[in-house]
Amino acid sequence: MTPLDLLVTGRSIVRIDRSSEEVTAVEELVLTVTGMDCRACEERIERTVGKLGGVRRVSADHTAEQVRVVLDQAGSEAAVRAGIATAGFEVTS
Repeated sequence: MTPLDLLVTGRSIVRIDRSSEEVTAVEELVLTVTGMDCRACEERIERTVGKLGGVRRVSADHTAEQVRVVLDQAGSEAAVRAGIATAGFEVTS
C-alpha cells in the first residue's frame, strides 16, 4: 500500500502519491457530455481524448452521458473539452 493524499476540488479529485521521491499529482475529471448514442460514440471520444498529452485514462459512458478522464500534470481540462468537441460532442458541465 502506498501513501496517497486526496484533495477534492469542485468536480475533480487530485491524487498525490507521496510514496516515491517525486510527487506525482493526477486529476480526475467527470464531465457531462451530450450527443453520445452508442458504444461507437464512446469509442470515438476515448480515441480522440486518449491521444491528448497528459491523459492517463479516459472512459465514456453514453447511458450516463459522462466522460471520466484522469490527467497528469501535463494534461488540461481545456484540452479535454476541445478534444470532445472535435469528436463531435458537447460538454455541458
